[in-house]
Amino acid sequence: MPRRTVLQAVAFLLGIATYAASITEAAATHTALDEDIQLSEVYGGPHGDAFSDMAGIKLGQTLSSITIRGDARIDAVSTHVATPAEATWDHGGNGGTATTLILDTNEYIDSMEIHWGKKKTHTRVFYLKFTTSEGDSVSAGTKTDNSATVKAPEGFQLSGFFGRAASEVDQLGVIWTRRSAKAANLNDTMGTGCDNE
Repeated sequence: MPRRTVLQAVAFLLGIATYAASITEAAATHTALDEDIQLSEVYGGPHGDAFSDMAGIKLGQTLSSITIRGDARIDAVSTHVATPAEATWDHGGNGGTATTLILDTNEYIDSMEIHWGKKKTHTRVFYLKFTTSEGDSVSAGTKTDNSATVKAPEGFQLSGFFGRAASEVDQLGVIWTRRSAKAANLNDTMGTGCDNE
């Protein structure tokens, strides 16, 4: 076999080995991140615009407060990140009365109660209640017959949301992250297709 052909074959095999190693490393990283993130089910309807906080979340982050705007229904929900960098994520409109829960150091949100129902032909979120590891809570809206209570998996905390919203919150799910996770940025692979009802 000519020397050039042998070198090409060796280069080809090295390329395959390098590619396989990169795939293995990516898979290992993906699995590690998967173990530090969990998503709740989504509740509500398929109206409004899809959103996700996933791209902004950093593993190891802490929240300083959460705000719900609502009266008859939920107009908006906002999370305020304290560390590693301050940020605020708002979803929904400007209506309703704002109620804010300030979190103490080492306090985190570990439960969400959500109620949904129809406004004309649209399913929307009518009521939200968030409870913390210290038993503090904040709520707004009107309770309905359709409800669920979502609790954080053991060792996890609420770090953000995904769902659908416009002038009100139409659909909502929780992004849980492991409290002991090492700092890392997350990639949003959910896109904008949160269409479950």
